[in-house]
Amino acid sequence: MELLDWLAAALGVGEDIRDLNALQLVLRAALVYVFALLLVKAAKKRFMGQNSAFDFVVVVILGSVVSRAINGTAPFGGSLAAAATLIVAHRVVSFVSTRWAPFARFVEGEHYILFDNDRIDWAALRRHEFTKRDLESAVRKQLNCDDLTQVKRIVLEPNGQLSVVKK
Repeated sequence: MELLDWLAAALGVGEDIRDLNALQLVLRAALVYVFALLLVKAAKKRFMGQNSAFDFVVVVILGSVVSRAINGTAPFGGSLAAAATLIVAHRVVSFVSTRWAPFARFVEGEHYILFDNDRIDWAALRRHEFTKRDLESAVRKQLNCDDLTQVKRIVLEPNGQLSVVKK
């Protein structure tokens, strides 16, 4: 029990945020960093690799929650528990998404074909607020050419990026 009491004192657990000293903030930051690193590892590769709206929301909320543990604006242990809960929820949603396609479409979104076989789908472009210039830019970036005639298909992916398929 002495170790836990020492750790609580070192971290300033239960103290008013105005009473936290620099060393306590540094120790909080270090501990939260290690904890967040372990959480991200527990979240699996998808968490940092997909860049979907689903993943982005979790990253933003996670950052907000763990920052409160560092700066003392919320209880230290409660903030870490909330962060762990977010990762567990993320894992559950990911698990369900891989097993139930309608849920995956709801959470992750769908892809949309904007250009197919030399034809631009103007209605899809307007609906998703893209222009012909956006399509041409994607072709330049991905195929290193300026010619839409070299393209079979351009797809708006669920993460908002354009994928270009060469003819």
